[in-house]
Amino acid sequence: MRGFAQRGSKAMPVGRQGFTLIELLVVIAIIGILASVILASLSSARSKGRDAKRIADLKQIQLALELYYDSNSQRYPALLTNLTPQYLPVVPSDPSGGTSVYTYVSLTTARASSGESSRI
Repeated sequence: MRGFAQRGSKAMPVGRQGFTLIELLVVIAIIGILASVILASLSSARSKGRDAKRIADLKQIQLALELYYDSNSQRYPALLTNLTPQYLPVVPSDPSGGTSVYTYVSLTTARASSGESSRI
């Protein structure tokens, strides 16, 4: 066979023995673009997941406060830690990974300390 080199069991043209540098660079660029698109979508999904966790935590705290209010002579607790373990297993923390926890200030406590006597 003239003009062909044997490589394994396939005959290839002599001048064409692999990919050119341009072809490889184009493939690498396409892979890079696809990877950046995937990472951006994963980032937004992670953010939406944290937001959903925060909403669920706040609803859990709201329910625990309502249960406490009904069980304790129509009064709210002074601190969220007063809700554990009977109304909340643990006080939820912010899902962003830090050490911050949700805080709560009873309006009756805040008004009493500021001199107002009416209760909400």
